Amino acid sequence: MANIPKPVPAHTNVTTLQQAKDNVSSALSALRSLEPPIAPAIYTCHSDPILKGQFHLVWGLLYHVMEAFQRVPVQTISPLNKEIHRDFDIQNENDHKLQQVADDKILLVEWLRTQGYLDTLDCTHAHPTFDDIK
Repeated sequence: MANIPKPVPAHTNVTTLQQAKDNVSSALSALRSLEPPIAPAIYTCHSDPILKGQFHLVWGLLYHVMEAFQRVPVQTISPLNKEIHRDFDIQNENDHKLQQVADDKILLVEWLRTQGYLDTLDCTHAHPTFDDIK
């Protein structure tokens, strides 16, 4: 994966639309730099649909981020370092990674819940965007 600066530069205490747009653009830029990409380009190429709250685009992007959390990278042992890793228990390492992924998923879902993003999941009517609010 590409090297993403941690944390991604962002405005704190956003008060203007331009600051929000800068934050979204920074985040999308970081996502675009990942190899392999975690989401199709349609989700990461423009910040305006996200800022407008377009339901399918926002939730599509979040879905792909969630899927990326579920994919555990397979690490290979190089032949040069084989003797160093001879006693390395791959099964325990994979179990640890799976547990970490599960913990990360729980944290992500809880954060989404505290931000109010999961409140409307039970709604069966059409999902309005910010453009619908007058």
